[in-house]
Amino acid sequence: MLKFAGRLTIIQVTEYGRLGNNIQQILIAKLHIVKYGCKVSLSKSLKKSLSIAGGTKDFLQPQKALTTISKQQQRWRTHQLFRINADLFFYRNVKWWEIDTFINPSDFTESIASLAEPLRNELSRRNNLLIKEYERLDICVVHLRGGDISDLSNSQYVTNPLSYYRWLLGQSDKFLLVTEPRCHHPLFEEICELLKPESIVSHRKVKKDFYALTSSPKIATSGVGTFAIAAALLNKNLKKLFFSNAFCEEHLNPLLVQPNVQKIYYQIPNSFFEAWSKMAPQQRLDLLKNS
Repeated sequence: MLKFAGRLTIIQVTEYGRLGNNIQQILIAKLHIVKYGCKVSLSKSLKKSLSIAGGTKDFLQPQKALTTISKQQQRWRTHQLFRINADLFFYRNVKWWEIDTFINPSDFTESIASLAEPLRNELSRRNNLLIKEYERLDICVVHLRGGDISDLSNSQYVTNPLSYYRWLLGQSDKFLLVTEPRCHHPLFEEICELLKPESIVSHRKVKKDFYALTSSPKIATSGVGTFAIAAALLNKNLKKLFFSNAFCEEHLNPLLVQPNVQKIYYQIPNSFFEAWSKMAPQQRLDLLKNS
């Protein structure tokens, strides 16, 4: 294990948002273990996220360090216990010493596919029957983010317009929708009418929704969000990922998904984003429907 300032370095992984972001946190912690031999401390909620993601008790066990922390890094790290703050991790406009981690974003992006491999293997084993069924149907699972974006009040959380779902019609013959119960996507009715899905998955327990995505040969995202991207990262049998340019590079995003997956991209014009940023929620709903 890594010794830092004469003591054992322990990483306390902080919760950040919901399942998708927490899987990002866990993978960042895993890279600290692989590279520096650190010990990791998870909250009860993050342990649940790890379990859903296919993590076993061995996934975050300390191991022999591949390298040591530089003297420059040590000058900025004076505590035995430090936290990974995911809200800063990928941002380009902060100094590296403001990011409470020893890992640079480039280290993470280069390693993420291999870090997630044990989780992919475990979820493939758990969901073997569902994977075979989805492969037989050649179905595309479409994630419709609801919840915190359903009222369209946040200018940063852009969702795909209806034209994206018209485009999806030409990409697959069969669809399954995954959405949150009660608080649906703002275009839910229109998308159902357009795609005519085989079924709609909407469980109170997020695990079942997540496994629908991790078991599908094709996934379509709904814009900004990490839930479907985390599922794509942990999907061993994924062949195609459909997404638009409405995503944030500050978090898990389509560019990080394993290179053997075919990434198929829908271009939303810049004029859409410019209009979105200036609009009230009702105007944004009209924009989604008419774009």
